[in-house]
Amino acid sequence: MATWASDIEKALNNLGGTASYEDIYAEVKSIRSNLPKSWKQIIQRTIQDKSSESDGYKGNEDLFYPVNGLYSGVWGLRKQYSEEEIKKLLFGSEKDETTTFEDIQRKFEHEVNISINDTKEKRGDRLNNANLIPKKIQTTITIYSRNPDVVAEVLLRANGICEKCNNPAPFIRAKDNTPFLEVHHIMQLSNDGEDSVNNALALCPNCHRELHYGI
Repeated sequence: MATWASDIEKALNNLGGTASYEDIYAEVKSIRSNLPKSWKQIIQRTIQDKSSESDGYKGNEDLFYPVNGLYSGVWGLRKQYSEEEIKKLLFGSEKDETTTFEDIQRKFEHEVNISINDTKEKRGDRLNNANLIPKKIQTTITIYSRNPDVVAEVLLRANGICEKCNNPAPFIRAKDNTPFLEVHHIMQLSNDGEDSVNNALALCPNCHRELHYGI
């Protein structure tokens, strides 16, 4: 019979790589027959025994990681990379072909994801040997010459209230005592969106980041 760990790995693979305890229970139940009375506790203990972020980690296989913190009840399947693959993914080759700001951002986000999926011990080893002063990279960036009247009109229309969450601006600008809101293009300029009042919203920083990076 397959081990509990392998069944949990299979369940998480079937669920797309991350899932809550409840979803893991349901998927393991569909995989494994003749479940003992304490099967849910066995699943929890197995996950924690094989996660380096958990206090119960046994120090052998590091298969799982907590997705939203240790007590969220959501777990992910840690992708296993070789040391050589990790070094290549994190540090690349001596000659870095990345030249644009967008490429650098995408590469960095990918590197963070690789590090999150690595083990705590390996991450710690790299941190202990890492350069504390980051290297500088020359890059090219495209900047749009935006219409200041659009920004002014949208900020005045909002009158200090975020046009997404309807809450007041989170703070007042020190330089001019105006509410701090950011003007966001609904269809981004990089996607040929118009620099117009109708294509713009005044947003608090949190809502602005949500529209760019949220689900």
